[in-house]
Amino acid sequence: MTNEQKLRFFRHIVQIGFKEIEVAYPAASDPDFAFCRQLQDNNEVPDDVWIQVLTPARADLIKRTFEAMAGLKNVIIHMYNATSCLFREVVFNNNKEETIE
Repeated sequence: MTNEQKLRFFRHIVQIGFKEIEVAYPAASDPDFAFCRQLQDNNEVPDDVWIQVLTPARADLIKRTFEAMAGLKNVIIHMYNATSCLFREVVFNNNKEETIE
């Protein structure tokens, strides 16, 4: 979806009454980051709505996620650590013991 499409969808689900809305994985791409910033910069989020985002448990991605969420009133950040060997090796670039540490 384009950010314009996401915004139209976001506005619609706010209008019908959703109070918790997962909107993006802002550290994954510039468009997702920009969409999160657009919600804040254009005052799109009502005071009673919680915005949810997703981030892997990696310092640089957590930081980028918090930058995307800056200024929003109610935010839920889902942080995860993938457990597959391939994800550890490719994304985290470490072994099981290093991931646990």
